[in-house]
Amino acid sequence: MRHLRWIVTVPLTAIVIVFAVNNRDAVMLDLWPFDIAIAAPAFLLVLGSAALCFVAGVSVAWLTAFGRQREARRRDRRINTLEREIGRLQTTTQGASPTMQAGTARLSPPAGTPMAG
Repeated sequence: MRHLRWIVTVPLTAIVIVFAVNNRDAVMLDLWPFDIAIAAPAFLLVLGSAALCFVAGVSVAWLTAFGRQREARRRDRRINTLEREIGRLQTTTQGASPTMQAGTARLSPPAGTPMAG
């Protein structure tokens, strides 16, 4: 995995350096509704806007993941609660009579009622 990172990083860095060297000419950036004009090297404007978009994308991804992680933590707490409840119920049923465990417990009719038979 470390080699793959270098295989991607080195050529990408070289491309950015070549782009910056070839685009050193000053360009005028006019921000129309604000009546602001900025003169800067072309590579600075392009790479700066790319970096700004990258940060915006990472922020959106982080906020989305934050909501999912919160939901996952809530579900983990619920699962732990239910597992503790299952364990408690299992220890309770281990002390019960064998007919109660099998689910075949029979209730005797109240005293004084005729038996059908």
